[in-house]
Amino acid sequence: MRWAWEAYRREPRSPRSRRCLFGGYTRPVQPTPQILAEIEAMLGRGESEAARSKVQGLLRRSPADPALNAFMARALARLGQAGAAEYYAERAHRALPADPLLMALYGRALCMSGKQAEAVELLRRALLAAPGLPAAWLPLIVTHYQRGEMAAALAACDGAERAGVQNPELPELRAGAHLECGEPEAAVRALEEGLRRWPGHPRLLSHLCCAMNYSPATTPAAALARAREYGAALDRGLPRLPPAAPSPGGAGKKLTIGFVSPDLRVHSVAWFLEPLLERLDRGRFAVFCYHVGTAADGVSQRLKALSRRWRHIPHAGPTDLAKQLRADGVDIAVDLAGHTDGHRLAAFHVGCAPVQATWLGYPSTTGVRGIGLRLVDSLTDPPVAAAQATERLARLDPCFVCYRPDPGAPPLRMPEGGGIVFGSFSAMAKVNDRCAALWARVLARVPGSRLLLKNWGLREAGVRERVRARLAAAGIPAERLELAPWAEGTGEHLAMYGRMHVALDTWPYGGTTTTCEALWMGVPVVTLVGESHASRVGASLLSAAGLPDCITRTDDDYVEAAARLAGDAAGLATLRGTLRERVAASPLCDAGGFAGRFGAALREGWESRTLGG
Repeated sequence: MRWAWEAYRREPRSPRSRRCLFGGYTRPVQPTPQILAEIEAMLGRGESEAARSKVQGLLRRSPADPALNAFMARALARLGQAGAAEYYAERAHRALPADPLLMALYGRALCMSGKQAEAVELLRRALLAAPGLPAAWLPLIVTHYQRGEMAAALAACDGAERAGVQNPELPELRAGAHLECGEPEAAVRALEEGLRRWPGHPRLLSHLCCAMNYSPATTPAAALARAREYGAALDRGLPRLPPAAPSPGGAGKKLTIGFVSPDLRVHSVAWFLEPLLERLDRGRFAVFCYHVGTAADGVSQRLKALSRRWRHIPHAGPTDLAKQLRADGVDIAVDLAGHTDGHRLAAFHVGCAPVQATWLGYPSTTGVRGIGLRLVDSLTDPPVAAAQATERLARLDPCFVCYRPDPGAPPLRMPEGGGIVFGSFSAMAKVNDRCAALWARVLARVPGSRLLLKNWGLREAGVRERVRARLAAAGIPAERLELAPWAEGTGEHLAMYGRMHVALDTWPYGGTTTTCEALWMGVPVVTLVGESHASRVGASLLSAAGLPDCITRTDDDYVEAAARLAGDAAGLATLRGTLRERVAASPLCDAGGFAGRFGAALREGWESRTLGG
């Protein structure tokens, strides 16, 4: 209500004014506080389209009203119409150019449109006028984050807290920036502090579930407890639909599978989903895809071509999304995101299909009561893992994924120059202090060796400074560390594997895509097995690729395995020269076999009918 009422209260009144509209003259009709409150309530309930329609009618009579233009901008932003949202936000700002709320609204719209530099300038002006304004602080932090300026984002978080901003988005944003700096423990602390202020907040709980995967301090019991808390928060705040009725047909009928993900685009999820969609038996399964992310690209088009039905619905609310899958007759809904950005777990809580499963995009339990099946394998999730999940575990042995190598991958090549180069291209969030200390031991064990890191987070100078300081404290001096610039193209990215001799897996959250890429580019990967699915993915991938000697279970073994590979120049050269062929012939790239196992697991889940929904 504050957005609308403040703009309404401040607008200069001129009852006798007449404005030209559609070729004639009409007296502007100023919205009453009751009308503004009604629109605010619509937006609060997530009824963005209804709010847009109502405001559109009112704007015909009062097109320059700043409150109505602000409401239209907000509704359109929620509907994903960035350009139109920017247009109406600018109209509202021009009507009252000194109003900090409308400056902030326009700044946020500019951020959505990709005009981050303009957004930062306007948001800072808003904060000069109103230093404690959450509507300006939060989009300012988001804008820094989008530009890869994590150090600046954290500084803005500090500024917002000093200004007294009380909003659950603030600890979310702080945690995200800490993760991008490789500081998962700080991210967990920020979210836990947020939950002390806003107990049971579903989004904070979901972000915490995700962040805990990166922290060495997380135990399986703690992760399960937080996931259950998230599920309980959904139970309290979001009504479930009646159980979805199965579509007609007997036990052996053709099943409709609905894959739900925000990442059906150039994203690591797609590299593992595409081979499955290509080989899934269309005589037994119909494939529907629900792309709930905003971005779409050429990979989206490839996945769409493999789908019998494709829906790009990024702004559907949980109940609307669930109803859409039900209306489409989906028998089994498969979540591909877990607690990662853009997930739609709330829709699975509401109930999308008679059987609901989760796979691929998240390395832990979801805590969502409506999801009855989680697809894993016996190495990622041994028998003890059954007690660490709210879902029933179905194992797709020998490996829970199938990798599709990039067909344009460059040729294999050995690093040039002297000295062994160890490397990791995993996300910065996975390079925690515990992991850095382990890598320092590897470098100490192999004199003259160096460490090469490359990831998206290292684009910013402030992040690089924080990382260098952390790694130096762990025992990795600057002269033995290279922080490589981000490679925009896939070919350039893959070619950089030719600069390292041996890849070092992260811990406790190991690599998936980066491990597969390294193997395809002829680089062996050393992994350390832990207690969680996230720390056992490397064991599954390396076992499937036929590299059991690279799987270790203690810190000492990890260091020795890395040193052994580095010290055997002839053996390493032979391994690197043959690894691509070995991986191509291994279960890791056996799309047909994997699709058969995946389909059998879904069929068993359907026929048992003991799962969620």
